[in-house]
Amino acid sequence: MRPKGGGAKLFENWPWFEREASETDLSYLRSKRIDPYDEARLLAIVATKPNSLKGIAAFGMLMTPGVATARAIPVMKALCLDRREDFQVMGLGILDAVAGPSELGFYRSLAKAKERRAKPFLFSQTQAIGRWGDSSDVPVAADILRRGYAKPRKSDWGGTSTPLACLIRFLIEYADHSEAAEALGWIKKRWATVPDGERKAVELTVPEFSDAPSDRWVVVVGRPTQWTAWMDGSDPNEFMSIPIDVTHPRFEAHVSRAARFAAAIVVTEPDLVELPRIQSIFKPGTRTVVATNPGVRWNQQQREPWRRAVEAARKQVCDELFG
Repeated sequence: MRPKGGGAKLFENWPWFEREASETDLSYLRSKRIDPYDEARLLAIVATKPNSLKGIAAFGMLMTPGVATARAIPVMKALCLDRREDFQVMGLGILDAVAGPSELGFYRSLAKAKERRAKPFLFSQTQAIGRWGDSSDVPVAADILRRGYAKPRKSDWGGTSTPLACLIRFLIEYADHSEAAEALGWIKKRWATVPDGERKAVELTVPEFSDAPSDRWVVVVGRPTQWTAWMDGSDPNEFMSIPIDVTHPRFEAHVSRAARFAAAIVVTEPDLVELPRIQSIFKPGTRTVVATNPGVRWNQQQREPWRRAVEAARKQVCDELFG
């Protein structure tokens, strides 16, 4: 059974993680006589044997809401400094979830570390800085942008939640800052050297970097998950979206910007409590469409059924918006 109580939670931000524990992880750990909700045992496993089958299952449980608490912070900070890229990414993701802005200084130190340039970890860095940072972090964000894209890159990135998109959205938020304006101008001049997937991700989600027709922009609001990251079509005759994470501490400011461009509101959660505030920022009568999760859980080994379900959900939204 799941234990009650436990260490104090400093913060919980789980939008990128599964909301329910994986049955595979639960079954495997129980078969090894490990309580899948014993945080201390899980932390001991990922600290000593993170790349074992037990370690993979333990990481899965720690990424389930309510399992990891403030006690996980030292272990996750150590994993952020591990040489292995996968553990850096998972460590920072869990750290962000349980510690939130209390570890902003640590996120900043990671962002300034020139040796940590692997793309997945760069993504986690920009997520943390973009969420918890402020105008004083513009120089760090501008530096990450220049370091990451100073040379043409052959590698690419799938989906629309990319390091570049995250960086540009953050810099646009502080576009009146001289260093932000310079960095945005710098990347625009180098736009042709950016890999196609990363460039497309920005063009699909950032109006200032897109030639999409103005009447095709919608704002997609909710708590971001892997399926909503794919709710952006590549056909400008369908729709382009401005993603709004309602768990972001400055989400209302983001909605105000989006309201300048978006012609409709797409909500990914029918019971979104912030919806009335969001609608009040838009022009009266702006259309609202609900796009619920298609109900197919992401699976790294079986992506196609999930992708087909997401595509069907996205098409349904397009048809309702512009059919």
